[in-house]
Amino acid sequence: MVQDPTSVSARDSTFVYYGEGPRIRRVRKTGGPREIIFTAANTITALYVTAPASGPTGTVYWGELGGAVRSMPVTGGATTTYRQPSTGRTVASVGFDGSRVLWIDCQASGLTPCAVRKRQNGTTTTVSSGVPHAGHLQWDATTMYWGRTPAS
Repeated sequence: MVQDPTSVSARDSTFVYYGEGPRIRRVRKTGGPREIIFTAANTITALYVTAPASGPTGTVYWGELGGAVRSMPVTGGATTTYRQPSTGRTVASVGFDGSRVLWIDCQASGLTPCAVRKRQNGTTTTVSSGVPHAGHLQWDATTMYWGRTPAS
């Protein structure tokens, strides 16, 4: 059980991953010590973990307060940036479908308006913009889906 104050969480077959301020931590599902696997420049606001497709490791994807979207192997290594920080933006949701990095970023103040975006083959595309209070990103092989979060 994770007892730290967390902002977001995700899991794979072995670990629970969670955001604690600017840190991404993990702990084995069976218990044990908490590990810091990455410390970002800003608070982690969205988190997604892939299971290994082949090979020994998966990948953690995250969004930050400040709008950055990044990833790295769960065992550490090079960080990939899909979106540079953007003043006044925050990432509300992030994911990966095997070929596209997907996310929702919103105006940090009031979380609206939001933009739904995808990055594929080195190109970022805005799928929808001006969306009020977007969140809960889901997808299949061809389509992205999202809902509205309650206004705060």
